[in-house]
Amino acid sequence: MILLSLTGLLVLLFTLPVRLLFCYDGKPCLQVKVLFLSFSIFPKKKKKWKMKEHLPEYQTKRKKRKKPQASPVKHEAKKERPTKKWDRIKDTIEHTYRLLDLVIFPLLERLGKNLTVRISRLEIIIGSSDAAKSALRYAAAVNSAYALLAFLDEHTKLKKKASGTVDIRCDFSAQTSTALCEVELSICLYRALRVVLPALMTYLREFTEDEPPVN
Repeated sequence: MILLSLTGLLVLLFTLPVRLLFCYDGKPCLQVKVLFLSFSIFPKKKKKWKMKEHLPEYQTKRKKRKKPQASPVKHEAKKERPTKKWDRIKDTIEHTYRLLDLVIFPLLERLGKNLTVRISRLEIIIGSSDAAKSALRYAAAVNSAYALLAFLDEHTKLKKKASGTVDIRCDFSAQTSTALCEVELSICLYRALRVVLPALMTYLREFTEDEPPVN
């Protein structure tokens, strides 16, 4: 019975979706939600105001606790040969290219296949004091939005509501542009492991080899 309970708990944890919710209504808001738990990433909660921290006695004690910082010792920079410097830059470029090719790009590809994107609302109202600028901005907004939607539809599991999801219009009477956005990214724990573990194994196999000793 205990074994069945533990197995059911593990299955529940591995199928539990972790959701990242992004909202924009004049101010950006980013939250992480797991079941009924919600954690705000941005904006961060303001620190509670404490009266004792603003008392002169507390501030004087706090100043006494601070230790004087030692002046940094200046070392003369050794001049490096141009050939060694170029070899170091070349090694860094090669290392970065291999890291992108073997780890980062495959990881992003797997992430796109396992990530679910839900667009609940995307409303953009273009406004400007100049009608010509409004028309140009409207065209740029429409092209950018639908290009982004096409990219997400091709590389992720994009889900949209049946109607009213994307609304981009031009209001020639408005002086400024406004935007409303609600987007949710979700992924289960076992899918996240399917994304991360191959990248981690590749990194450990390709980039943590023992270097030969330098004579």
